[in-house]
Amino acid sequence: MASGYKYFPTFFEQGILEKDPRIKSATIYRTGKRHLAVIIDLVNPPPPSYFENRDKVLKSTTTSLSTTTDAAADAPDPIVYEIWPVVQTVNDQVMKPSQILKRAVIVADPKRPPLRTGNGVAQKKLTEKLYQEELDWAFRT
Repeated sequence: MASGYKYFPTFFEQGILEKDPRIKSATIYRTGKRHLAVIIDLVNPPPPSYFENRDKVLKSTTTSLSTTTDAAADAPDPIVYEIWPVVQTVNDQVMKPSQILKRAVIVADPKRPPLRTGNGVAQKKLTEKLYQEELDWAFRT
């Protein structure tokens, strides 16, 4: 990470996040940034309107630098709010500057599920490319 902190996400993905019955899979990203992001694939995903609204927020807040700090862009997400206690369990075990921010919890779209190998191992690089826009938004300053 940018802080120099070494972080091994597998324990947090499988040992904490995926133990929650609402979470099918979780993939944590730390690509040289000061905080973490996580893509969470839910057992019962939200309706398509959730993703349409999220896409509108992403597009509206990335079009100009002046709008990236809008409070509406970081407004509480009801899905994230629901699973936040399990994410906070991860945060309780990592250094303060390296925690997962609420805006960096990305709910996987069922039309674009996180990619996995045949034996269920996350294909992080391919999933990162699939969710690049959302990750860029989560890692914005």
